[in-house]
Amino acid sequence: MSATAMIGPAAAQQTAAGYPAKPVRLLVGYAPGASTDTVARIIAQKLTERWGVQVVVDNRPGANTIIASDIAAKAPADGHTLLLGNSANATNPAVYATLPYDVPTIAEQGFPGLVSDYWLGIMGPAGLPRQVIEKINKDVNTVLTLRDVREMFARSGIAPGGGSAQEMDKYFKDELAMWAAVVRDAGLDRLQM
Repeated sequence: MSATAMIGPAAAQQTAAGYPAKPVRLLVGYAPGASTDTVARIIAQKLTERWGVQVVVDNRPGANTIIASDIAAKAPADGHTLLLGNSANATNPAVYATLPYDVPTIAEQGFPGLVSDYWLGIMGPAGLPRQVIEKINKDVNTVLTLRDVREMFARSGIAPGGGSAQEMDKYFKDELAMWAAVVRDAGLDRLQM
């Protein structure tokens, strides 16, 4: 998976001119009404307004976001299927021996004091063209600065972030490494799907 503003770098080069060329599907690994869904709907509406192309939220809850993540990972790398990823995308590879992708809670696994930040970031399939990543990143960052978006987030207790694709890519890789170390150091076996 590639990550944006969170969206991370991709190898393929392609111009963002003409993107998006058709409706964009924004996958969410949680049920409608969850805080993640709220964020997705706010961002999707604002991107629809900016792009003049519908951004449709597609909720695919279950399996600790693995269902939605798997769909996004297997989508064409054209930027028309994205994922509102979060911290589960970093913990799942450490916890599961194979993905695809319900995980016992951290407390149920013997770590009642472990604290994990909950974060969200727009992600797309590997190979997403750099120019498409940069356009999505720029537009999501702009959306996160809009007064009405910040007010809606504040009412839901959400603190908007933002940043560069490279920052998100690094953060995501750091999260992957941290969770892999937690699982390894605890002597836990990765779960089989």
